[in-house]
Amino acid sequence: MAVEGRFLQTIAPYYDAWMDWDRRLAEEIPFLEQGLPTRGPVSILDAACGTGHRVRALADRGYEVIGADGESTLVDRARELYGDIEVYPVSLAELTRAAKPGSMNLVVCGGNAAVLGRSRAELEQALSRMFDVLAPGGRLVMEMDNLAKVVRRKLRFLPLRQGRPADGAGEWLLLGEYEWNGTGILYHLLVFRRGSGGEWTMNVHSSEVLSLEHSDLVPMLRETGFNDIRLYSDYVGGEFLPLEKRQPTVWPPDCSGAAGCSWDQMKGVVHPAASGRRVVRAAFQGRCGWRWTGKYRCPPGTRWMWFFTG
Repeated sequence: MAVEGRFLQTIAPYYDAWMDWDRRLAEEIPFLEQGLPTRGPVSILDAACGTGHRVRALADRGYEVIGADGESTLVDRARELYGDIEVYPVSLAELTRAAKPGSMNLVVCGGNAAVLGRSRAELEQALSRMFDVLAPGGRLVMEMDNLAKVVRRKLRFLPLRQGRPADGAGEWLLLGEYEWNGTGILYHLLVFRRGSGGEWTMNVHSSEVLSLEHSDLVPMLRETGFNDIRLYSDYVGGEFLPLEKRQPTVWPPDCSGAAGCSWDQMKGVVHPAASGRRVVRAAFQGRCGWRWTGKYRCPPGTRWMWFFTG
């Protein structure tokens, strides 16, 4: 089932735009630094480093970082971008070729790399190699989409990404799509490209995804030897609720000012009692009636109802 390499090779021109590195690293780095040793050298392995941006960002913060990726096209690009970083064309199943056993304080496996184009046996082997390279007390941080939502809630499209070719001619629009075909999950990357003349073309690149939920993953981690397993919904430590819907939560903020509260003041804030989830939608009730917020402003004393990311 190992089609990950072929998939990543075909999307290599769009990879950085697809990963949205500026946003990703701003969220990831503070989370990854939690619990790292504060004395002596700290060794980190980025086990699916792609084009090396995470390796560079962590190295710039003073850590000893090694990158590995099974797709040599991405590793070559990492070396072009950052000639002084240490990266190897090594798959998850071969990590001991990149890092010595028992040598890493932290192993990072981001961006769905653990389940993209892999069988269960291949994932078990990858987990074993990640465990092997960790030092006593080391941590593994592994990211994957909530596949329970993909299957049971019929989650389909992921956020749209935008980018440009290296020559600056035209632009790309990248749309990720999950497809549940009744027996397994397919991930499609739809690439819309506008040429320098304004014409649009579209290509689809696809990979199988191992249909694995948290209830499958946790026992696999324990069997490998990991303990103190924690699940989060995001990189700010939000509680992981696998099938959570967007539930309304009433939160009366301080709207005592003369102008009351506006959506511009409240959107994107972290609700103090909502496990770190950010406000994505809100309604208010008052003299202005029920309205979905946008340009509207409510008077003091307005009662708000908030809807959060799942």
